[in-house]
Amino acid sequence: MEDRAVGLDAEPPVNEQARRLKASSLLWFISSRPYVPMADIRRRFGLATETGTLLHDDEGPVHIGLPRQAAETLLDLKRKQKVELQYDLEYATRIAVGAYPIRIRLAPPAPIGRGHQQAVPNESFAAPPEAGEPAVVAEASLAVVSRTVRPLPSGQRRRRR
Repeated sequence: MEDRAVGLDAEPPVNEQARRLKASSLLWFISSRPYVPMADIRRRFGLATETGTLLHDDEGPVHIGLPRQAAETLLDLKRKQKVELQYDLEYATRIAVGAYPIRIRLAPPAPIGRGHQQAVPNESFAAPPEAGEPAVVAEASLAVVSRTVRPLPSGQRRRRR
């Protein structure tokens, strides 16, 4: 009798193509959580591997427990500084055990509160004109004046969007 019912030595069908993992899908999955173990990446995208892949990056060799194409995609996201890998430090070779997103804030946060916007000192403001000289107003100074926040009449509230 054959041991087909047990399925321990079952191999995937030959005609089944290897699943390709897109960088955008992987980045979305990692960015949606604070930390993602490699096992969750394999489970979510249906990636079957028993050995993983040994690749090289700027810091040297790294073992990633994903099929070659998925491991290269993950390493490419690391090179682009979109994700960072967590390593198991018990071994001489770096072994990636998980990934987490890198969130870089490009601009400082907007001030919170109801204050007036402070006008930025502008060199285009000049001393008042002498007697007999025409008054010239620089365009930059008009822009600063138009950006100031005026207080609302009492009893009215600003609508938040």
